[in-house]
Amino acid sequence: MKNKIEINVYTFTDSNGDKVYDFESMVEEFEDRLCELDESLLVMCSIDKVSPVGDENNELSRLEMEELKAKQNISNQKEDGTIALA
Repeated sequence: MKNKIEINVYTFTDSNGDKVYDFESMVEEFEDRLCELDESLLVMCSIDKVSPVGDENNELSRLEMEELKAKQNISNQKEDGTIALA
C-alpha cells in the first residue's frame, strides 16, 4: 500500500524566455497516480488562478480552499523537483 504520491514538476519557457510552470501536465500526472490506487475511480482535478488580494470574491474562494485543505489534512511539499503529497 502506498503512503506517498510523487509527481514531477513540469516547466516550459514562454515566448519572453521566462520559465513557466506547466500545471496542466502536473495535474494530469497527479490524476493518473490517484487512479493507480483504485482503477474504478474517476478523478478530475482543476486549477483556478486566484487574483491578487483585494478582490473580495477571489479572497473568499482562497479562504474556502485553505479551509478545505486544512479539513482534508493535505500537506504539499516541494522536494528535489517533485511535489510530495502526504
